[in-house]
Amino acid sequence: MAILEFIAAMTKALAWPLVVLLAIILFRGVIGSRLASILKISHGKTAVEFDHVAKQVEAVIASERLPQPTLRLPDDPTDHATNVGRIIAVWGQLEDTVRRRLSSAGTDAGRMGSVPMLRLANEQNLITSEQLRALLGLNAMRNLAAHGRAQEIDEQRVQEFLVLAEAMNAVLAISAPGE
Repeated sequence: MAILEFIAAMTKALAWPLVVLLAIILFRGVIGSRLASILKISHGKTAVEFDHVAKQVEAVIASERLPQPTLRLPDDPTDHATNVGRIIAVWGQLEDTVRRRLSSAGTDAGRMGSVPMLRLANEQNLITSEQLRALLGLNAMRNLAAHGRAQEIDEQRVQEFLVLAEAMNAVLAISAPGE
Protein backbone atom coordinates (compact mmCIF):
# COMPACT_ATOMS: atom_id res chain seq x y z
CA MET A 1 0.00 0.00 0.00
CA ALA A 2 2.92 2.38 0.67
CA ILE A 3 3.95 2.18 -2.99
CA LEU A 4 0.48 3.22 -4.16
CA GLU A 5 0.45 6.13 -1.72
CA PHE A 6 3.89 7.18 -2.96
CA ILE A 7 2.77 7.06 -6.60
CA ALA A 8 -0.37 9.04 -5.76
CA ALA A 9 1.66 11.67 -3.87
CA MET A 10 4.19 11.98 -6.73
CA THR A 11 1.44 12.26 -9.32
CA LYS A 12 -0.24 14.97 -7.29
CA ALA A 13 3.06 16.84 -6.79
CA LEU A 14 4.13 16.62 -10.45
CA ALA A 15 0.78 17.35 -12.06
CA TRP A 16 1.03 21.14 -12.27
CA PRO A 17 4.72 21.28 -13.35
CA LEU A 18 3.97 18.80 -16.15
CA VAL A 19 0.97 20.84 -17.30
CA VAL A 20 3.10 24.02 -17.34
CA LEU A 21 5.90 22.24 -19.23
CA LEU A 22 3.44 20.85 -21.76
CA ALA A 23 1.88 24.32 -22.25
CA ILE A 24 5.32 25.86 -22.79
CA ILE A 25 6.21 23.20 -25.35
CA LEU A 26 2.89 23.54 -27.19
CA PHE A 27 2.90 27.34 -27.22
CA ARG A 28 6.64 28.00 -27.51
CA GLY A 29 6.25 29.95 -30.76
CA VAL A 30 3.63 32.29 -29.33
CA ILE A 31 5.51 32.64 -26.05
CA GLY A 32 8.77 33.39 -27.89
CA SER A 33 7.21 36.11 -30.03
CA ARG A 34 5.58 37.68 -26.97
CA LEU A 35 8.85 37.65 -25.02
CA ALA A 36 10.69 39.22 -27.95
CA SER A 37 8.29 42.15 -27.93
CA ILE A 38 8.83 42.96 -24.23
CA LEU A 39 10.84 46.15 -23.94
CA LYS A 40 10.69 46.82 -20.22
CA ILE A 41 9.86 44.95 -17.03
CA SER A 42 9.46 46.81 -13.77
CA HIS A 43 8.48 45.98 -10.23
CA GLY A 44 8.47 48.68 -7.58
CA LYS A 45 11.61 50.76 -8.00
CA THR A 46 13.41 48.11 -10.04
CA ALA A 47 13.18 48.15 -13.84
CA VAL A 48 14.93 46.33 -16.64
CA GLU A 49 14.97 47.80 -20.16
CA PHE A 50 15.69 45.33 -22.92
CA ASP A 51 15.87 47.88 -25.69
CA HIS A 52 18.65 49.96 -24.05
CA VAL A 53 21.41 48.48 -26.21
CA ALA A 54 19.24 48.70 -29.31
CA LYS A 55 18.70 52.41 -28.66
CA GLN A 56 22.45 52.94 -28.31
CA VAL A 57 23.14 51.13 -31.59
CA GLU A 58 20.40 53.09 -33.36
CA ALA A 59 21.88 56.34 -32.03
CA VAL A 60 25.34 55.45 -33.33
CA ILE A 61 23.94 54.49 -36.73
CA ALA A 62 21.86 57.68 -36.88
CA SER A 63 24.87 59.82 -36.00
CA GLU A 64 26.96 58.01 -38.62
CA ARG A 65 29.72 57.48 -36.07
CA LEU A 66 30.23 53.90 -37.15
CA PRO A 67 33.89 53.06 -36.78
CA GLN A 68 35.65 51.59 -39.74
CA PRO A 69 37.70 48.43 -39.24
CA THR A 70 41.12 49.51 -38.09
CA LEU A 71 42.91 46.37 -36.98
CA ARG A 72 45.23 45.07 -39.65
CA LEU A 73 46.33 41.50 -40.14
CA PRO A 74 49.77 40.74 -41.44
CA ASP A 75 49.86 38.82 -44.74
CA ASP A 76 47.55 35.83 -45.07
CA PRO A 77 49.92 32.96 -44.28
CA THR A 78 49.40 29.22 -44.36
CA ASP A 79 51.82 28.06 -41.68
CA HIS A 80 50.65 27.75 -38.07
CA ALA A 81 53.49 29.73 -36.48
CA THR A 82 52.58 32.75 -38.54
CA ASN A 83 48.91 32.38 -37.56
CA VAL A 84 50.02 32.78 -33.94
CA GLY A 85 52.00 35.86 -34.99
CA ARG A 86 48.89 37.30 -36.62
CA ILE A 87 46.90 36.92 -33.39
CA ILE A 88 49.71 38.52 -31.39
CA ALA A 89 49.92 41.41 -33.88
CA VAL A 90 46.17 42.09 -33.70
CA TRP A 91 46.23 41.91 -29.88
CA GLY A 92 49.12 44.41 -29.90
CA GLN A 93 47.04 46.87 -31.90
CA LEU A 94 44.12 46.49 -29.50
CA GLU A 95 46.44 46.91 -26.53
CA ASP A 96 47.86 50.07 -28.13
CA THR A 97 44.34 51.50 -28.31
CA VAL A 98 43.97 51.16 -24.54
CA ARG A 99 47.52 52.48 -23.95
CA ARG A 100 46.69 55.59 -26.02
CA ARG A 101 43.55 56.10 -23.95
CA LEU A 102 45.65 55.92 -20.78
CA SER A 103 48.24 58.27 -22.25
CA SER A 104 45.61 60.83 -23.26
CA ALA A 105 44.37 60.74 -19.65
CA GLY A 106 47.89 61.58 -18.45
CA THR A 107 48.89 58.09 -17.32
CA ASP A 108 52.07 56.49 -18.61
CA ALA A 109 51.52 52.73 -18.83
CA GLY A 110 55.13 52.39 -19.95
CA ARG A 111 56.27 48.79 -19.82
CA MET A 112 53.26 47.70 -17.80
CA GLY A 113 51.96 44.25 -18.71
CA SER A 114 48.63 43.82 -20.45
CA VAL A 115 46.53 42.74 -17.46
CA PRO A 116 47.77 45.42 -15.02
CA MET A 117 47.43 48.02 -17.78
CA LEU A 118 43.82 46.95 -18.48
CA ARG A 119 42.97 46.99 -14.78
CA LEU A 120 44.49 50.47 -14.43
CA ALA A 121 42.40 51.73 -17.36
CA ASN A 122 39.31 50.33 -15.63
CA GLU A 123 40.25 51.88 -12.28
CA GLN A 124 40.59 55.26 -14.00
CA ASN A 125 37.17 54.77 -15.66
CA LEU A 126 38.75 54.76 -19.10
CA ILE A 127 37.13 51.40 -19.87
CA THR A 128 34.04 49.87 -18.29
CA SER A 129 33.97 46.67 -16.27
CA GLU A 130 32.32 44.91 -19.22
CA GLN A 131 35.04 46.15 -21.55
CA LEU A 132 37.66 44.99 -19.05
CA ARG A 133 36.17 41.49 -18.97
CA ALA A 134 36.04 41.34 -22.77
CA LEU A 135 39.63 42.54 -23.10
CA LEU A 136 40.82 40.06 -20.46
CA GLY A 137 39.09 37.31 -22.43
CA LEU A 138 40.82 38.38 -25.63
CA ASN A 139 44.12 38.53 -23.75
CA ALA A 140 43.55 34.97 -22.54
CA MET A 141 42.86 33.88 -26.12
CA ARG A 142 46.06 35.61 -27.24
CA ASN A 143 48.02 33.86 -24.49
CA LEU A 144 46.58 30.48 -25.42
CA ALA A 145 47.66 31.06 -29.00
CA ALA A 146 51.10 32.33 -28.01
CA HIS A 147 51.88 29.68 -25.40
CA GLY A 148 49.75 26.77 -26.61
CA ARG A 149 50.17 24.42 -29.51
CA ALA A 150 50.72 26.48 -32.65
CA GLN A 151 49.43 23.70 -34.90
CA GLU A 152 45.95 24.17 -33.40
CA ILE A 153 45.77 27.78 -34.61
CA ASP A 154 44.29 27.58 -38.08
CA GLU A 155 42.87 30.30 -40.34
CA GLN A 156 39.40 29.93 -38.82
CA ARG A 157 40.68 30.60 -35.29
CA VAL A 158 42.62 33.62 -36.51
CA GLN A 159 39.48 34.98 -38.17
CA GLU A 160 37.40 34.32 -35.02
CA PHE A 161 39.94 36.21 -32.93
CA LEU A 162 40.00 39.05 -35.45
CA VAL A 163 36.19 39.38 -35.40
CA LEU A 164 36.14 39.56 -31.60
CA ALA A 165 39.08 41.96 -31.47
CA GLU A 166 37.56 44.20 -34.15
CA ALA A 167 34.26 44.28 -32.27
CA MET A 168 36.06 45.28 -29.08
CA ASN A 169 38.02 47.93 -30.97
CA ALA A 170 34.74 49.32 -32.37
CA VAL A 171 33.26 49.45 -28.87
CA LEU A 172 36.29 51.37 -27.64
CA ALA A 173 36.06 53.74 -30.61
CA ILE A 174 32.40 54.65 -30.04
CA SER A 175 32.45 54.76 -26.24
CA ALA A 176 33.96 57.74 -24.55
CA PRO A 177 36.07 57.12 -21.44
CA GLY A 178 33.92 56.83 -18.35
CA GLU A 179 30.78 55.60 -20.16
